Amino acid sequence: MTFSCLDLCSGAGGQALGLENAGFEIVGVVERDTDPARTLSTNRPGWQVQQIDIRSKGWCTRYRGVDLLSAGAPCTPFSSAGRQAGRHDSRDVLLDVLDVIDFVAPRWVLMENVPALLSDRFAPYLSNLLERLRRGGYATALHLLRGTDVGVPQKRIRLVVLGCRGSSVLGLARPAVRESRLLTVGQAVSDLMAADGWPGADAWARLANSPAPTIVGGSRLHGGPDLGPSRTKAAWARLAVDGRSVADRPPTPSDPRNHIPRLTLRMLARLQDFPDEWKFSGSKTSVFRQIGNAFPPSMAEAAGRVLLASI
Repeated sequence: MTFSCLDLCSGAGGQALGLENAGFEIVGVVERDTDPARTLSTNRPGWQVQQIDIRSKGWCTRYRGVDLLSAGAPCTPFSSAGRQAGRHDSRDVLLDVLDVIDFVAPRWVLMENVPALLSDRFAPYLSNLLERLRRGGYATALHLLRGTDVGVPQKRIRLVVLGCRGSSVLGLARPAVRESRLLTVGQAVSDLMAADGWPGADAWARLANSPAPTIVGGSRLHGGPDLGPSRTKAAWARLAVDGRSVADRPPTPSDPRNHIPRLTLRMLARLQDFPDEWKFSGSKTSVFRQIGNAFPPSMAEAAGRVLLASI
């Protein structure tokens, strides 16, 4: 049996791709911005891509009764890297997602965001969100999901809110840990670092000997193609990565063996768990934001499998 999924705030498609891998049929993806909408259409021409703001009226009528509604709402209103303005941030659409849920009435709900949503600062906000889901008939479970638990070579932690209508919360178990070799940054992208013939790639890979720090994409209001604030750049430096900017291509034979390289967009996409054939549309900064703001597919797949197991 195949179950349908409508994905909101889809970005470059990491969450929808992961849910597709879990076994859901993606019947619609909704993304407001042009470049990620083009990314979605390019990679999955069979997906129905709607380039609209989810707060607009009337668009979701055709999706009533969809099995799963998933949403990767912008995390910047809650992230510790931002101002944490919550509902007072114009980019916050989590409660608008609830309006769509009320109308569409899916069997399952999946929302992902930053762990900071669990902080005391946002306790009233989260309580209101969960109460609205409860009034809609959903049992809910909250899980902190780590990328390294499911084979993503990155120390990424996301809050996953799962909802199942007419079911017990006991059916929403924690996503399973994948028994696989934990990839380091060096193991994950050493072939890409060596692609243009740099002789120092193997030695570099031995220095890049742990999972990546959380990759951050910034937002339309701030942030460009660098690897984050000072503390994050320092973490990259400990992996022999120059995080001050993103490279256009890998190092070449003319670079010394002890060169401290920058990562390319393709390397970052692989660390974010996108398949190498996934094509991104837009400028360098736009693509960087699409990659950095994505929910890694394997993390979304693990959450989706929990919902399917609740049947």
